[in-house]
Amino acid sequence: KIINVYDQNHLCWNIPLLTTITYPNAFNAVSSWVPKKIYQFYLSNSYDEKSYHPELVFIDRRDHRKVINLDFYDVLDKYKFTVIYSEDIPEYQKASFFKRTRILVNLYGSGGQNIIFCSNNCLNLTIITENHLSPLHSKFIDSYAWTLNNAGSYRTAIIIGSAEGNRSKNWFPTKIDLVEFENIIKTNL
Repeated sequence: KIINVYDQNHLCWNIPLLTTITYPNAFNAVSSWVPKKIYQFYLSNSYDEKSYHPELVFIDRRDHRKVINLDFYDVLDKYKFTVIYSEDIPEYQKASFFKRTRILVNLYGSGGQNIIFCSNNCLNLTIITENHLSPLHSKFIDSYAWTLNNAGSYRTAIIIGSAEGNRSKNWFPTKIDLVEFENIIKTNL
């Protein structure tokens, strides 16, 4: 049963009862048909006559896990990335909003799962800290990556940054190698 935690009840009216989602299975992955069915549901319930469809997207965080490199946002501006907060896009608009996205950059936990709505061969570039590679987090990250990779025809890359400054309450201000970041962007444009 799917429970709508965002109180977008009109999205849940037509969802059939799903009883065969296997998570985690032996490979820590959702069955490949699940993301495809969810995508089709969102697509059939989206309204996109006048919505914006960016090709380059960075999903930012308001509260924590911010990239703290001074020039990071300048690099995003240089390549004309659209900076968004996933929570600002209503659930019913996500399929249409991301449908032309060719590069999706996100801070781990900020909405990288929206890759299932992106165009074919889209690059999903996730920024994480070395702290998230601990045994505590790595099992979840493996499950997350397998689930997304099972969804279809896009590519995944990870940049591992260093956690800087105040790390209390899972804040993890993140510093990344901007040369590495920009090279990945240039290579995939």
